[in-house]
Amino acid sequence: MPVHFTVLDDAEHASLCEEARRQVVLEATRKPRSRLAQSFATLTDVLPTQTFGPAAEAGMRAWRKLSKEGELAPPESLDVELERVLGCSVDLDERTLEERLLDSLPSSQEAQAFAAAIQTAKGAGRQAIDAARRLDGYARGSGPLRLQHALDFVLKKDLTARKPAVPRTIMDAIPGLERFVADWTQQAVTFMANRRSLRTARQSRALGDFSRDMLLAYEALKAERRARDFDDLIDRLRRLLLSGHASWVMLKLDAAIEHILVDEAQDTSSAMWDIVGQLADDFFSGEGQVNRPRSLFVVGD
Repeated sequence: MPVHFTVLDDAEHASLCEEARRQVVLEATRKPRSRLAQSFATLTDVLPTQTFGPAAEAGMRAWRKLSKEGELAPPESLDVELERVLGCSVDLDERTLEERLLDSLPSSQEAQAFAAAIQTAKGAGRQAIDAARRLDGYARGSGPLRLQHALDFVLKKDLTARKPAVPRTIMDAIPGLERFVADWTQQAVTFMANRRSLRTARQSRALGDFSRDMLLAYEALKAERRARDFDDLIDRLRRLLLSGHASWVMLKLDAAIEHILVDEAQDTSSAMWDIVGQLADDFFSGEGQVNRPRSLFVVGD
């Protein structure tokens, strides 16, 4: 911490964040084949313009929490954590998932046979006929159309499972159809879950990559101006109080603080609670410089 520094107000903080974001965008456009450029492209595809800035700043705050003793965690740490939480590699291609699904489904010949059986079954109504057409479309289709028919056969427009995909009376009348539909549904539902996980992982990594570089740019801009923001003040004070070398600070505060009031406790960060804890613990650590009642009052909802 420099001896002489300024504290950024909200407007100055917002201005530096905007400049940091601009610098990262320029870096991404200068290196169109870089990981950063790919991440920036992903973000512009999924985030509206008005939410891009707030999302990037939220990512900056997350990277700060991942940092240890001022050292920013490497980008690979995000990849490892995403794979652990979501259960898929961020480098997996979505086309690979689609190919795995189609490979796991029954052959076109088997699908056509069941489609014909459904369509000609006694009592087949509109629901059964529609199911047979979707199944036949899968059997005869290719490429993206085949995949779409495969999903439409057992999933509704909201991508949840049809219950049932084929009327119960028809499934009871055709041997093997119930197991055929159940297995198909399971494969489709698993595919959708894996695709959601993959998209979440890729979008999370994209935001992580961009916001990490944005944080580096932001910190450099602060250093140029010998400035600190509110989070810096909280972090530095927390480190000092937890370091075991803050007795001189506690001595000064001992005579000055009689009561601690914490308002909006539900919005108080863990770092702030660490500070409150250290100050409150000192109240009861022995005799102080003044002999007056001490109190801690917390308000929250």
